[in-house]
Amino acid sequence: MKDASEKNQQNSRDEWTDQEMEGSGFRGQWMTLEKSFRLPSKLCEAAANFVESFLPRVEAYRPESPQEELKFSAQLQWQQAESGEDISARCVDALLGTLNRATVSPIAIADLVCIVDREAIGRDIVKKLREMKIRTLHTFGDGETDEDKERDSRRKKLAFYKGDARVKVTTIHSFKGWESKAVVLQISTASTSKDLALAYTGITRLKRDERGCHLTVVCSAPELKNYGLTWSAANA
Repeated sequence: MKDASEKNQQNSRDEWTDQEMEGSGFRGQWMTLEKSFRLPSKLCEAAANFVESFLPRVEAYRPESPQEELKFSAQLQWQQAESGEDISARCVDALLGTLNRATVSPIAIADLVCIVDREAIGRDIVKKLREMKIRTLHTFGDGETDEDKERDSRRKKLAFYKGDARVKVTTIHSFKGWESKAVVLQISTASTSKDLALAYTGITRLKRDERGCHLTVVCSAPELKNYGLTWSAANA
């Protein structure tokens, strides 16, 4: 009886979103949003291209812009780094470059976010920014043991506030569900489907804004080099 009960509870947790909401007045399947109302149209096209190239099994969920959408200004850059380059320095340059490019509608420091797929690179970015007297907010844990670092990281994530007037540096995992209109994304690996899914998550963290939005990808994964060239063609 206990095993059957636990199995039923698990099925309930796993499948409730696929069932009709009996007694609630809702019938039939859940509605799937087929259009993206968050991403700028230019990035929707780039993200859909990424799905078709690297994640074909989830092609049904590729983002598409509404047909009548106003074309929001989006500055997209793909910087392919070569082996041996200082990736953290490239990311710092990209952050400063975002501020310098935003002349018509200046970017506030509070909107500037750098998301990384490796915490070690993120820590180095924070160090370089602070050496330049640029204030930063990050989610990387400190402590003598792994447990201490994890506890400190959780504390910093709770204090991670988008409106804070500092440049924000965090991992792609920690930034899931968040977005900003000024993002620098660091990608170092794309050899597995998990890597590619994480890269896709990072690429889609940009939020459109009527005053313009900016996304720069600093990528050292050779598997994505040809894909990155499509960004240059789209912006030409």
